[in-house]
Amino acid sequence: CRYWGMRETPPAKRRVDAPRRQQHLLLCVCVGLLLALGISLAVAARVFDKSFADIEVQATHQKARQLYRAFNADLNQLTISARDYAEWDDAADFVATRDPKFIAANFTPDSLLGMHVDLTWVVDSAGQELYSAVLDRRTVTLQSPAPATLLASFARVLRGDAALRERAPAERLLHTARGLAAFSALEIKRSDRRAPTGAYLLFARFIGDDDVARVRDSLEMPLEFTYLPAMLGPTSTVGLPGGVRRWVTGPAAAPTLVRLENNHRIEGYALARDIDGVPAAIFSTHAAREIYALGTRTTRLLLGGIALLILASSLCVLWLVHRLRRGMAAHQEAERRYASIAAQLHEAIMLVDIHTGNVIEGNEALLRTLGSTVEQIRTRTTLDIFPDLSAERLTQACSAAGGRMVCESRMRTGAGSTIDAEVSISLMASQGRRLICLVARDISHRREAEQQQRSSNRKLAHMAQHDSLTGLPNRLYLRARLPRALRFAAATDRQMALIYLDLDHFKKINDSRGHAVGDRLLQTVAQRLRTAVSNQDVVVRMGGDEFVIVAGRLPDVGCIEALAERLQTAIQAPMAIDDITLSVSASLGVALYPGDGLDMDSLLKHADFALYQAKEAGRRCHRLFAPDMLVRVSENVALEQALRRAVGTTQLSMEYQPIIDLRTGRVASLEALMRWRHPELGPIPPSQFIPIADASGMTSEIGMHALREVLAQLRAWIDAEVPVVP
Repeated sequence: CRYWGMRETPPAKRRVDAPRRQQHLLLCVCVGLLLALGISLAVAARVFDKSFADIEVQATHQKARQLYRAFNADLNQLTISARDYAEWDDAADFVATRDPKFIAANFTPDSLLGMHVDLTWVVDSAGQELYSAVLDRRTVTLQSPAPATLLASFARVLRGDAALRERAPAERLLHTARGLAAFSALEIKRSDRRAPTGAYLLFARFIGDDDVARVRDSLEMPLEFTYLPAMLGPTSTVGLPGGVRRWVTGPAAAPTLVRLENNHRIEGYALARDIDGVPAAIFSTHAAREIYALGTRTTRLLLGGIALLILASSLCVLWLVHRLRRGMAAHQEAERRYASIAAQLHEAIMLVDIHTGNVIEGNEALLRTLGSTVEQIRTRTTLDIFPDLSAERLTQACSAAGGRMVCESRMRTGAGSTIDAEVSISLMASQGRRLICLVARDISHRREAEQQQRSSNRKLAHMAQHDSLTGLPNRLYLRARLPRALRFAAATDRQMALIYLDLDHFKKINDSRGHAVGDRLLQTVAQRLRTAVSNQDVVVRMGGDEFVIVAGRLPDVGCIEALAERLQTAIQAPMAIDDITLSVSASLGVALYPGDGLDMDSLLKHADFALYQAKEAGRRCHRLFAPDMLVRVSENVALEQALRRAVGTTQLSMEYQPIIDLRTGRVASLEALMRWRHPELGPIPPSQFIPIADASGMTSEIGMHALREVLAQLRAWIDAEVPVVP
């Protein structure tokens, strides 16, 4: 300043102006950050709005595709109806015999209306018309033959190539004199696919308001249908919005279009083409822009909240800076307060010389614990207070990572006793002198709590592995202990038996006597089972009325048989429960280690198989597991799979047993009986496959198969003018 001839600012004034300049700089930085934040939030709002709009557009595209798929699914019924008639033996017979009864019985106004078929056309192999008719839906009347001008529209697709027949139903559309029509043309064949007739059957449906309403009802969403004339051009699409008109008349229009009409409405369009690929119809739907409205509202609230939060944070930072400046002035006073607080701590704190181990200083908690004064404490060493902290442990603590270690030790008190303490050992320096800081906490109460926790854990473990009703071990106990018993049996080369026991008809006792009596019965059974086995054997309640007995040290099968009989005898003895005498029996399945399995799951599964065989044998007995049991189970599974494949095929047929009135000698009614003839196994009796159907849940499906077979037979008898009885 002197060099440039300027007056130098006095030092006192510089000290006053420096905080102001710092405040001005901090204020400018905060303003700049707030401006950057505002710009960032505006950009984020635009990005979020576009994201929500894209989500809404994608959802509307999906709805438009759903419109097209629903239209295709509705037209698929036309293809199914055509296939059912074209691959029907009666239709093939009609081509050969020209019997008008077939037409009168099948192509009635009600039947065609039920199948949503508006036009029927049958031609023979030479192209000669056998039958044609067009249905008037309003009057439910048939016009036969159909007008030639109308049939001319379908002439080129009647014998269409295979590629045309393989198209989706919504891609088989034609422009006709009556408007847009969907069709399905198939060759008439017999059901066994032999002797093709060369004749063709065509079903057609003229797309009208009824079809659109049916699709609308199936989707439960707004739906509008716009028919596009065959000669599509600018004048034929005048009624469409400009963007939709350009989409339809474009060279390669996408299958769907979404148009954002405004911020409150969005529209989706799906395009259907005829067999020549020319746009034929438009399906459209509309919806309120709820996603966009919710997204923009949420974005504004979120970004506004973030802006307010950051603004509040900035104000807090400024306030903290101001507080920090004031706090620096009171730093010395704070240090004195900290010293006073340390004196009030319950932890015993002391500083020890690292070389001599003498105590240099201690807080009030240490003096109270030792019952000493400051002068007396300085005459003691670390070992005088903590007999377990030797010089080696202190050295180890000082060399630990970070110079800090926590350990447990005993601490002497002024009464001459010791308490359990957790000692935190850390290395520190004070005025160039290396010291050790020891912080001791009384953990006697924590030790007591840990002992109580261990005792509680043992009780909980016992409760988790034992049944609360009977006191027996439960499934968890078995899963934890059985592998150990198997290893012991394998090491000692001994045989072990796993017995699966189930009470017979226990549910009847629960239903008739009540669950309280059932529980008392289970407790009595558990006591008798425990009494009937040796101390080395384990009785486990698996749940409900099922028990498992693990018996070891059995020299031969005779001992196992004796044990099973002993268990049966113990259970079958009468029981007096609440002045009621009850008698129960049990079924037992036995699996042996190591012959029937080497692990717990195998033994349980095989014992369960044996138990199932005991129940099939009439209950109140026991069965040892044998490998052929698996074979019988496998046979049942194979029969179940074969039965599932047989449903709906000719393997399942019906036989009719007449019931004759002895007074008149006439057939009064017929009983329909199902028979199953397997292609490899031959006839399978109902006594074998009906239980399998009941167990596998196929009864309803087989019943529907039987109903269809009987109704078809009744229809055939009626057509053949055979008198029908119930």
